[in-house]
Amino acid sequence: MVDVVTTGAFVGVIASGAFVWLEMGRYAEPQVPRTLFDERKELFAYTAGLFVGVVLALLLLLVEGSLDGGDLVSGILWVAVLVGTIELAQWLLGRSVYFGSDHAIPFYVLGYRAGAAGLLGLAVVAVYLSRPTIAALGLAGSVVEAVALVLLLAAGGIQSTPRGPPDARRPGSLGRAILLEVVGFLLLGFGPLSGDLGVLVAAVAVAGMSLGLYLTLRDEVLGNVRPPPRPTGPDEGVSPPPGRFGRQDGRGP
Repeated sequence: MVDVVTTGAFVGVIASGAFVWLEMGRYAEPQVPRTLFDERKELFAYTAGLFVGVVLALLLLLVEGSLDGGDLVSGILWVAVLVGTIELAQWLLGRSVYFGSDHAIPFYVLGYRAGAAGLLGLAVVAVYLSRPTIAALGLAGSVVEAVALVLLLAAGGIQSTPRGPPDARRPGSLGRAILLEVVGFLLLGFGPLSGDLGVLVAAVAVAGMSLGLYLTLRDEVLGNVRPPPRPTGPDEGVSPPPGRFGRQDGRGP
């Protein structure tokens, strides 16, 4: 069981961590003149997502178990609870003083969602690996589903994230985000009914749909964030003294 959980965690962390590294990195130095978000807050948002993801993973297993067992009503109800929990946690994050008072709330929303998706991926892969028999197609389907979950939550986040300065913030398209997430989770839940191939096809469909929407809105939402102010004070503009081993500004000797 430890190996199963460890492997699931590896896939989930790689999928979610790669998203944060690639996508948040597009808006961080040296890719842009100034990083558009507070990197410490981004890390804390990702960590918060990991904790929320524990609850979400349990709900996702209930969704897939209900749909796989033919209980459509229970499956839809659990999807509603799952999506509602995702959005409620995001709303609380946006209302907090620590995250909500920052112009870069869209980055922190995506960080939170990436962390949560990492735990969902862990659950999906671990559940598959705990089966008595494992096939290459089924394993590939669970890994692609873990990636699809990251993209699904990211696409929902880019839709529903609030935009603009804290004192004049505009809400995102919450209704569209909820619709996307409901459709995505239902597709993933119905996938196992068609066997391992169905899981893979459903995961590819959700990943493609989510990625297309995310890429459409990415620059509009993230690219228009105002960077945090630079530190001010009597030492502003003065080069810092060389550090240990002749290093300066963390750029090496």
